[in-house]
Amino acid sequence: MITNVKKNQNNTLGQENTSVPLFKSYATISATEVVIRPSRRTLLVPVFQAVITIAAVITLINGLAELPLWISMILLIIIVIFGPTAILGTVYGIVGSNFVMEKNKGTSRLQQRYLGLGIGTQEMIPFDRIKSVTVEGNFMEEHASGDLQDITEWEVFLIKDNDRKISVCKANSARILADNSLLKANMVAKALADMSDSQFNSGVIPEWALEIMNESEAK
Repeated sequence: MITNVKKNQNNTLGQENTSVPLFKSYATISATEVVIRPSRRTLLVPVFQAVITIAAVITLINGLAELPLWISMILLIIIVIFGPTAILGTVYGIVGSNFVMEKNKGTSRLQQRYLGLGIGTQEMIPFDRIKSVTVEGNFMEEHASGDLQDITEWEVFLIKDNDRKISVCKANSARILADNSLLKANMVAKALADMSDSQFNSGVIPEWALEIMNESEAK
């Protein structure tokens, strides 16, 4: 069973929205669009940068006449670098989006991000260029020691008609909860495939692995 998936009723449009938590992001699925936005936890970095910038500004202003030149230059560099990225990161974390698929427009829009911020170009992908939506994972991959992965990751890809793979989102969890994170990834991928009228290739956990996981949960 999927945990943390929320359904909200949009009273204005009469539409039901489903929110699916993912890795560093969350997907909002409705009848007309699928939007993948950054998690609120991504605000931690720009907020930290903002605090450093404010501290640097206060220090520079109060000690401008007393601080050595090299310290003033360091503070100025911190302000110039962290100030803009803190503002952009905060705005992106609040209102930005990683990926948007709109049924009415027949297109998908992928944000090409720089340094984890909403900076960069947007790639438009028309529905007729999408061949399939696929979920792939590392469930059967091994460490160098030969042990299986402790943390499983499932990644949703758009496969274009030229066979180029475009990563849309990820869902991860401890290995024992791999079926839960896989269901989340498959839910988002299925919504994208249905909306774009393309082939859906779901991620799969082998039956023998599911039996072992169920036995572990029962103990």
